[in-house]
Amino acid sequence: MRFVLFVLLMGIGWMGCSAPKTIEEPEPTGISISEVETFNPENYPLEIPAPRVEITHDVPRALLEGKADLMMAPEEFRQVDGYRIQIFSTTDKDEAEKVRNEAIQWWEIRRNDPLAPVELLGEELPIYILYQPPFYRVRIGDLTSRADAEIVLDYFREKFRDAWIVPDKVYVR
Repeated sequence: MRFVLFVLLMGIGWMGCSAPKTIEEPEPTGISISEVETFNPENYPLEIPAPRVEITHDVPRALLEGKADLMMAPEEFRQVDGYRIQIFSTTDKDEAEKVRNEAIQWWEIRRNDPLAPVELLGEELPIYILYQPPFYRVRIGDLTSRADAEIVLDYFREKFRDAWIVPDKVYVR
C-alpha cells in the first residue's frame, strides 16, 4: 500500500514539474504603434505653473526639520553624545508616566542624602520619556562620561533594580 501511494505521489510530483505547453505568438497585423498612437507632447507646455496660493502654517522650523527634541531644550544647551540611566521600558504610556513621577518623588526625598549624586544630576532630576515604537523608555540624566553614569547607576539601583546605562544624545551647557 505504501509503495502504491509513493509511486502515485511521485507521478503527481513529476507531472507538476513538467514544463507547460508552448503558447504560439499571434501573427503580426502589420500596424505599427505610431499609426495608432495619437498623443503629441508638443501640445503641452514644458514649464510647471507657479502655485496660485501660498500655504502658511504655524509649525516651528525645528519641528519641520525633524529636530523637535531641541525645541524643549533652552538655547544655551547643546546636544552631545553621552549617557543616560534607563530605569524602565514599557508599551504603556501611562505606566511610563507613573514611573517617571515615582522617580521624581523618590529623588526629591533622596537628593539631600550625602551619597546622592546631586553634583552630576542637579537639584531637579533630568528625566525623560523617550518613545521608540513600540516602547516608552524612562531615562535619567545628562551624563557626558561613562564613569559618571556608573556612579548614578549605582545610586539609582537602590530603587530601580533593573536600571542600566544607555548611550544617548544628552544636553550640556
